[in-house]
Amino acid sequence: MLHVFYGNDTVGVRQKALDFIKPIEETGVVVERVDADAYTPGVLSDVAGAVSLFGAQTLYLIDTPSLLKDFYTDVIENLATLSESSNTFVVIEGAMLAPEKKKFTKHAESIEETKKAAAERFNVFGMAESLSKKDKRMLWVQLQEAYRAGLSAEEIIGTLWWQLKSL
Repeated sequence: MLHVFYGNDTVGVRQKALDFIKPIEETGVVVERVDADAYTPGVLSDVAGAVSLFGAQTLYLIDTPSLLKDFYTDVIENLATLSESSNTFVVIEGAMLAPEKKKFTKHAESIEETKKAAAERFNVFGMAESLSKKDKRMLWVQLQEAYRAGLSAEEIIGTLWWQLKSL
């Protein structure tokens, strides 16, 4: 069985994968981790066909294979083998493009994406509009909001200078 957890929210992806693994681990299943640091070529084909002598189940956590090119190509090439194996495989991955997602979806029993909400960015051009309307109070309020939003002085000054030149 193959389960895939991916997305641009790395903390959320790992948390969902660990939430998936925890109840399985409590039943006595052995969890082994395969990551880019400990990867050796051919390890995935070996563990996909491995069967315990004592009948114990094993769950393999494949952690971010895209960090190492050979590791990632090995995972992609062995997707069918991993999905048909008697062992359980959980893949944790970062954001994926559509072609990669299709490859995993074709063979995975479950696939789950975790996205981070885009941060709202302060609109500097609102200050330029207040400057053109000669609204000092609104310009001051927006300037303070820009500082609180973490905008650099160069960005603020550049926009205001641009507006002054166009006046």
